[in-house]
Amino acid sequence: GKRGVLGRLGGEEFGVQLPNMAQDEALFLAWEICEIMRSRAISVGGKSIRVTLSIGMAMQNKSTNFDTAMREADALLYDAKREGRDRVVSKTHRPEPLALAS
Repeated sequence: GKRGVLGRLGGEEFGVQLPNMAQDEALFLAWEICEIMRSRAISVGGKSIRVTLSIGMAMQNKSTNFDTAMREADALLYDAKREGRDRVVSKTHRPEPLALAS
């Protein structure tokens, strides 16, 4: 069966729609995707770089249509970037800011 839909929204932004997935499952999957990206290096022009993700997550339900959920996810994505990147932010999940190592 169909598990979800992934689409590029523009620039470096992508959207993922995961029908019939509970919020805690979606949050776990989002963090798992962040960890996978963080743990792998990508070779570009002979140099190894690490990539991190910032994710804004919103839930669509009977009282929230797709467009509203997408606008909310976009706003939460920018919150994740402002709060230090490399994190998942939703209405109910706002991690502590990451400490920067010097």
